[in-house]
Amino acid sequence: MLAAMATSLFGLAWGERVISLQQVKQLQTYYIAEAGVEYALSRCREDGEWTDGLPRVFNHDFAGGTAVVSAVKETVDGEDITVRVESRAVYQAYKRTVVARVILGPEDAIKVIGWQEKYNVFPKAGGH
Repeated sequence: MLAAMATSLFGLAWGERVISLQQVKQLQTYYIAEAGVEYALSRCREDGEWTDGLPRVFNHDFAGGTAVVSAVKETVDGEDITVRVESRAVYQAYKRTVVARVILGPEDAIKVIGWQEKYNVFPKAGGH
C-alpha cells in the first residue's frame, strides 16, 4: 500500500515538473517575440532611413531563440506614421507571435495603439 502511494506521488511530481518546464519554455518564447517587436521599434526610433525603407522583414536571435519580424507602414498622417510590427518567435519546439501597432511621431515619439499575442491553435512546433 505504501509503495503504491509513493509511486503515485512520484508520478504526480514528475507530471508537475514536465508541465512547469513547458510553461517556462512557452514564456521564454513569448518574451523572444516581444523582444523582436521592441527591436524593430528601437530601429524605427533610432534610424529614420530604416523607417523610410518599410516594409521590412528580418530575423534576429534572442536568448536562444529566433524572431522573424515584419514591420509595415499602414498609414501616414502628416508627421505621424502608423506601423504594424509582427514578431513570430521560435524557441526549441515552441512558437509564439506578438503583433503591435504604433504611431511614430515627431522627435522619436512612439505611441502604442495596440499590442497583443496572436494565439496559435497548435503552440508547439509540428502541432503536437
